Amino acid sequence: MYSFHVYVEKHRPLYIVASDGREIQEEATESFIIHPGERVDFMLRTDNAPSTYLLVAESLEVGIEQRNEYHAAKALIFHKSSPTVIDLSPPKADTNN
Repeated sequence: MYSFHVYVEKHRPLYIVASDGREIQEEATESFIIHPGERVDFMLRTDNAPSTYLLVAESLEVGIEQRNEYHAAKALIFHKSSPTVIDLSPPKADTNN
């Protein structure tokens, strides 16, 4: 029903390689917007220190600030050798850039 702002914690840039099943010229970005029914394929470099990182999809729901709400879907991305300590509450992405 709503679009989502998607990013991976501490992994910039992301590389978009396909949209809705169609390959596109690889495009570097810090984050992307995905709309209902849309599919985006992306890659990220795993050259950061082995750890656990969050893939975050924040709702772009209208009026959310007035209701003081925050809606997000989160997934874990981790290296085999990463520590088991996991923080599921990272700060919101800075959308002012």
